[in-house]
Amino acid sequence: MNLEANELDVTGKPKFARHLPSRKAAPQPTLFEAANDAVVDELRNLDADGLNGEQAADILQRLKARLM
Repeated sequence: MNLEANELDVTGKPKFARHLPSRKAAPQPTLFEAANDAVVDELRNLDADGLNGEQAADILQRLKARLM
């Protein structure tokens, strides 16, 4: 007696597992990518034209320290 439903085909031979088409999942960002994305967003929103040299150097130093 077969305990598993539909384990055998109509000829009595074992059925093989069907492989369903794989779903492509969106790649999950790593911890480092997420942290670096925040730095990139801050750079994008920065008004570089309104900074003097010292301010720009300070901001770059701070952002560089946050990069992983």
